[in-house]
Amino acid sequence: MSIRAIYKAVWSALGPRASLEQWRTELNLSHEGLKRSFWALGASLPLYLICAYAAIRHAQHSDGQVSGQVSELGGGEIPLPAIAIILALYAMTFPVMAYLICQIMGKMSEYRPWVIIRNWANLALTALMALFMGLSLIAIPYMLAAQLTLIAYLATLLLDIRLCQTVLGMEWVWAIFLGCAIAIIGLAMLLTGFSTFA
Repeated sequence: MSIRAIYKAVWSALGPRASLEQWRTELNLSHEGLKRSFWALGASLPLYLICAYAAIRHAQHSDGQVSGQVSELGGGEIPLPAIAIILALYAMTFPVMAYLICQIMGKMSEYRPWVIIRNWANLALTALMALFMGLSLIAIPYMLAAQLTLIAYLATLLLDIRLCQTVLGMEWVWAIFLGCAIAIIGLAMLLTGFSTFA
């Protein structure tokens, strides 16, 4: 299945028109499709690392330091491999949460479609964040890149809210609640990881 076809299906699921079930026929929702979507999740890891590296470089230059091997987040030194582990755990937060939510709601039949479309959609947003932060290393002011990245990150929240509605068939109130819960637990995972290694 081509990347173009995948993102056409993603747009069908997120778009304003109610041809929302069209994406189910356009996207590979088999076990093989689930496996491939985890390749998309894995591809997001180096993109997250680009964002982290740009933030680290900015912090170090602000402090008059040059080393690219450590971060001073939390007042301590966090080795780059530790940052990679934290970001990998963060990336896995959604599939685990989605499994628990589908179990609780009795909607395990929707687990595969939900994870597949979210992994691919998240890859696009992560690539956008990495583009902005990467440009901060060579072309644009860091603060502008950080603001653009924040907007892209907030779009992830909107993504999760929309998918709760279109995939799980939830009302807006519950979709907003679940979308916020997913975002909060993901942030808690990041903060816990950085505070542990700091």
